[in-house]
Amino acid sequence: MSEFASCVKKDWDHFFSIVNTDADWIVPLFAAVDSVDYRQAFWRPAGEVASIADIVMHATGWLESTLRAVLGMPETDNVDWPEPPLASEAAWNEIVARLKKTVADLSRALHNRSEERRAG
Repeated sequence: MSEFASCVKKDWDHFFSIVNTDADWIVPLFAAVDSVDYRQAFWRPAGEVASIADIVMHATGWLESTLRAVLGMPETDNVDWPEPPLASEAAWNEIVARLKKTVADLSRALHNRSEERRAG
């Protein structure tokens, strides 16, 4: 195993350990994505196995679909597993920013909907 592959595997093991802890089982999503750099995010453990970037893009797409449903917007075609961009720090930062924006928008929409139901 190359030195780079060895380092990435160690980082992957670290990421997996912080997401799957005995105490909480799952670490908050933002803490998990903020703990990896772009090389770790785009690394594939084997063949067609999803990378962290793949999983984040997959989850973001479904969160966006949920947001559209909450807002009463028409459904759009959601690519279940979109093709990832070329690995770069800028690409990873964009993926993370899109995730965080979607989570914030969904949180706000759910809060507003809750407030509307209380008032109504």
